[in-house]
Amino acid sequence: MVRTRETAISLGMAIGLMLLLTAFAIQAVLPGPVVAATDRLPNLRMLSLRDWHIQDAGGRRLLRFTTIMANEGPGAFEVRGLRPDTDTEQMRIWQVIYDGSGDRRRVRTGAIGRYSGDGHDHWHVQRIMTYELYKVDNPATVRGGAKTGFCFLDTTAWRLGLPHARQHPYYQESWCGTRKTLSTRVGISVGWGDRYPWDFAYQWIDITGLQPGRYVVRSTVDIANWYRETDNYDNCRWARIRIPSSGTRVKVLESGGGCGRAAITPAKTFPGAVEWDPMRRIVMQPGTYTGYTFNALGTELRTRTHTKGRGSGADTVRRARVPGREGRWFYVKSGTWDGYWLRDTSRVDLEPEE
Repeated sequence: MVRTRETAISLGMAIGLMLLLTAFAIQAVLPGPVVAATDRLPNLRMLSLRDWHIQDAGGRRLLRFTTIMANEGPGAFEVRGLRPDTDTEQMRIWQVIYDGSGDRRRVRTGAIGRYSGDGHDHWHVQRIMTYELYKVDNPATVRGGAKTGFCFLDTTAWRLGLPHARQHPYYQESWCGTRKTLSTRVGISVGWGDRYPWDFAYQWIDITGLQPGRYVVRSTVDIANWYRETDNYDNCRWARIRIPSSGTRVKVLESGGGCGRAAITPAKTFPGAVEWDPMRRIVMQPGTYTGYTFNALGTELRTRTHTKGRGSGADTVRRARVPGREGRWFYVKSGTWDGYWLRDTSRVDLEPEE
């Protein structure tokens, strides 16, 4: 058979087309590259403070208000509490993180859980929300809220149009456990909030003895920055209020957000601090010590406790009075408590200069 140039070209084109179709068929059959599922982290928010009341209680004046902690998504905010036996009085707290494939993993946090404490027969995650009050022109007057433990769940539908939002409540109060419980599971679904009414136990700030005038009330979720979320700096709401000299009426002057960065950032100094350059040395006697980090208002963020079996020391760069705290405090720059504040006591003191 004689093949002309045109015949050869047609045959080549046909073979090329067959190879191309075969390649497409093989590509369709072979699995694609494995793509890791993306974490769907929560985004914790505080909604506007509301329902303001002043209550007279046995000679004390209590400022009460309602708070709502919410989750803007895109993933659920869920934590698990675990303890090995009923003799252990605290639970360790783990955050559960879900991904787009439905898988989940647990991440250890610095938070703890405690039983009851406010008359409720269940376990509470400690310090998930923090309340602060201070005078508009004097932040050193800060006072903290009384409530420290929270059993959070889906109580309030907020933004059910968000992606991955549940249309019905999921997390339940019964999951907060009882006295004999060894594990708990609490959380807030995407688009939902947990409401703490003004008349709940310990839902107040003690304002006994405060002068009438203008004050700021600030409420922050996850002030210690223990939990992973999409945005750590939108966790706060504030209100400027006027506290009267008598009566129960509170006037709200202004409200807003945007204070999260200031609320959760550890302070390295405070007004009136004594600075040392070069650094001084502090001497510590044997014993157990707790170091603290504070925000600019003196609100506790994190703690670190350690026991020294013998005398030791550390470097310090300053000593200051922390707003709302008794005594004076050293800012430590070496060793176990690097970046933490230790209180100046008879057991923690400056090493004499030569």
